[in-house]
Amino acid sequence: MQLITNNTIHTAMLRKSTTRRLNLLSHAIGIYLTFLGSNLLQERIISPDKPDSFNNYTFLAFIQYLTSSLFAFFLLIAMKMPIEEKRGSSLYSYFGIALGRFLSNQLGLWSLNFVSYPTLIIARSNKLLPVVVTNYFFFNLRTRLKRLIKIFFMTLGLFMFMYFESKRRTNNENTLIGTILLVSSLVVEGLTSSMQEFTFKKRKPHFLRMMFFCSIISLILSALLIFPPFSDQLTSSLAIFLRNPHSFFLIILTSFLNACGHCVVFSMIKEHGALSLIIVTSTRKMLSVVFSVLVYGHNINILQWTGILMVFVPMLIGDGR
Repeated sequence: MQLITNNTIHTAMLRKSTTRRLNLLSHAIGIYLTFLGSNLLQERIISPDKPDSFNNYTFLAFIQYLTSSLFAFFLLIAMKMPIEEKRGSSLYSYFGIALGRFLSNQLGLWSLNFVSYPTLIIARSNKLLPVVVTNYFFFNLRTRLKRLIKIFFMTLGLFMFMYFESKRRTNNENTLIGTILLVSSLVVEGLTSSMQEFTFKKRKPHFLRMMFFCSIISLILSALLIFPPFSDQLTSSLAIFLRNPHSFFLIILTSFLNACGHCVVFSMIKEHGALSLIIVTSTRKMLSVVFSVLVYGHNINILQWTGILMVFVPMLIGDGR
């Protein structure tokens, strides 16, 4: 009887472990497919040498937030879940997360005026350092020494890539501005990621409800910046779409893929935690760099490839116990 009981327990644990791994794999595949497609399309949209180039970054973010909010809204309706959030404290958390996501995204997009798209992807991959710093100063969470060593080499690789990027460019002042924007984006994203994980642990909201409210808040923030007196991006964007409807189709398609990807991201943070998400998204961004170089022909020298390896190889090494 004891043997039968032990075998039953072992079988149940094995089934649970297998289910969890399959769930993790499905999340990883969803992130890879959606964001690889979204990144390639977005680079084509914003590339200045393309006939359907589009550089109204705030309007682009507005369309993406609109798509994400509608995507989460219809999923909540389909699942027959209440949309309203009864706890006011959760709404304050959503506002902080949405503001951080909005600022980080805008700073990253603005940096594209000064650095290449692969540089942006690699910089956004190295989010462990700002997460560690914000966890320590804001949430009193410490990091193991082995992970700190990994983060040191990843950060060194990032700066190596950006240093030789500046060497290849004639205007080093512009590269410096782009670097400042990228670093600012990483700092804000680090704080936002820590806030998001803290909110999931403390408030335990449904990931679709968090996605909906954060997207709505970011949508409102971006809407304020596409109208005069802040900018004329609304009217200029409509004029571009009238001249080239294909660019509008590309923006809608990349926004839809981006919304699907963020849905998977919110779900993965809730189901598997931020560390698993960072590993998956970081390796996905490595593939995004490779695809970007192959598809759009970016010129990257051997020293920059060394920097890329220094960023991504440590992510494949476990932290141990």
